[in-house]
Amino acid sequence: GSEMCIRDRESSPENTDWAPPTGDWGKELSCISTVLRDPDGDGLVAYLEWKNGRKSRAPIQTCYERCPQMV
Repeated sequence: GSEMCIRDRESSPENTDWAPPTGDWGKELSCISTVLRDPDGDGLVAYLEWKNGRKSRAPIQTCYERCPQMV
């Protein structure tokens, strides 16, 4: 139905009203603060800090695609 919640964008619980931009992150991303093993999977997760003060996490593979110069 039309009530479906779209959850395909990376977000963290404290940032439910904000999601990382689609496309290139180079202009919006401040830094990658930490890279850790994903507790929910077998890959790596990057913890990102954005220029607007937000923080989020994303799979490292997404970071390679969206902000390769920072990885």
